[in-house]
Amino acid sequence: MPTNKQITAAQEFKGTAGQKHKGKYIAYYRVSTQKQSLGLAAQETIVQKFLNGGTWQLINFYVEKESGRKSLKDRPQLRAAIAECKAKGATLLVARLDRLSRSVSFVSSLQDTELRFTICDMPHLSSDNPQGRMMLNIMASVAEYEAKIISERTVKSLAEINTTIKKSKKHLSQSSNKYITSLGSGRPEVGARAAGVVRKQKADDFVTLNQKRVFAIMNATSNKSLRGLANALTLAKVKTPRGNEKWSASQVSNFIKRSKA
Repeated sequence: MPTNKQITAAQEFKGTAGQKHKGKYIAYYRVSTQKQSLGLAAQETIVQKFLNGGTWQLINFYVEKESGRKSLKDRPQLRAAIAECKAKGATLLVARLDRLSRSVSFVSSLQDTELRFTICDMPHLSSDNPQGRMMLNIMASVAEYEAKIISERTVKSLAEINTTIKKSKKHLSQSSNKYITSLGSGRPEVGARAAGVVRKQKADDFVTLNQKRVFAIMNATSNKSLRGLANALTLAKVKTPRGNEKWSASQVSNFIKRSKA
């Protein structure tokens, strides 16, 4: 574990933070198949705030729907983003460190590939300089430690709930104030898979119901970039598939792809 002094140094180190940016960038977004507090739209906002001036060019973005615990070989979108960065001399942008990984070894392995990447909500966590690389490893260590603590607490809590159910045949949930009589099959991937099927069906239904209206607005829009189309749909007050009022470029891209499927 890093010491308190190292953590403070990581948080206070400024590096190139606040400077206007220039050059080519590729964004990488990761969302889990489970509900996340840091969704795709939030990550896009963090990246846009980072690119707040200068002669920069965001040439592409990649979206991964995968757990952060997976290795690089199990994250094809990240591999593709890295390959394009190296081919075009671009810097990889990630909204937050935990969207890249909570693993020290994972972050270190990326640094060994000489990939240039920056964590947007903490711009001093950059692979462009020795201090930034050191701080990246320190903060990755903190994130890895937090993930392990959360996992241990979850396992302990579930064990206590299971014990309560066995003794009294029920457990009162603090979050919903309802009684739980079973913890299910013990296979979270089953629930995640079922939830994924439901989300996919809802997204397909949304396309079917709104395809004509959305494409009519797109066709009437002069700016045909994904960002321009997203702004047009937002101004037209078309709700997103999840019921939000603001469209993102990735949501427009997904809508177009689903319409062609």
